Amino acid sequence: MIGFTLRQLEYFAAVAASGSLAEAAEQLTVSRSALAAGIDALETAVGTELLHRQRAVGVSLTPAGEEFLDGALSLLRSAGNLHRRTTRQALGGVLNIGAAATLAPVAFPGAIDRLAGEHPGLRIRVAVRPADELVTLLHDGSLELIANYSAHRDRSLDTLTLFETTLSVILAAGHRLAERDQIAAAELAEEPVILIDNPQNREVMMHYLAANGISPDIRYRVDSVELCRALVARNVGISFTAVLPQHRLSHESRTLVSRPLTPRPISVRASLAWPRDRALSDAAQAFIDAARREATITAHSAD
Repeated sequence: MIGFTLRQLEYFAAVAASGSLAEAAEQLTVSRSALAAGIDALETAVGTELLHRQRAVGVSLTPAGEEFLDGALSLLRSAGNLHRRTTRQALGGVLNIGAAATLAPVAFPGAIDRLAGEHPGLRIRVAVRPADELVTLLHDGSLELIANYSAHRDRSLDTLTLFETTLSVILAAGHRLAERDQIAAAELAEEPVILIDNPQNREVMMHYLAANGISPDIRYRVDSVELCRALVARNVGISFTAVLPQHRLSHESRTLVSRPLTPRPISVRASLAWPRDRALSDAAQAFIDAARREATITAHSAD
């Protein structure tokens, strides 16, 4: 028989996140003594010390507490989902999420569309930032969820794979190589390059070209994906991206095409990510659920 309650798990998760009994009690609007009693009862139920409590230093997790936290957060998320689905509660408030410029247009629209129908009272703010800034904003609590290409390598984050893709080259429809089904990297060695200048895109592109002995002639560096597309469509240069354009026209209605590369680049994984040691809000969990359903549909469509 389980000897602890969801409320005790909630107390423990709040203390683990804040590092302070007083702060956790304030967040949960309970007395400090009630919170401490709940933690004591939880430790008695599991038969081990979960928290180090030092008056001058604060509260920290024991090794057992670190291991227990993952399971506690998982149980709390599952309980919240069960309650919400059973009672059909509509969500409100604001959910703050973020992604890099190349990823936001493909990572978020499907999930946002689902939530607009299921939870019309929920407001969503999307921050478009460089990948390193997104991780900082995620850890300091400014964002609850982010989408990027490297989150699955960060052991402090839990992730949901959205899709996997590979680097492709983007060309004007009138480019000399545009009629090819695929393009050898060596054939692009002398081409002027328009770089979508964010760290992740730059890293993926430069790693691939260097592996194939190519030092690219980067003529233009731009932050805007649409400006890059417009310049490519005018045949000013070529570009590389791991996110394929879903339409073939620039803002000026000029045509561009994307082509796979040979040798084939390694796969790049786009993931939705959130801090492993932080309890998710109902809105964040609902977004993850919606993104998971979208990812499943996309995978089946690809099959």
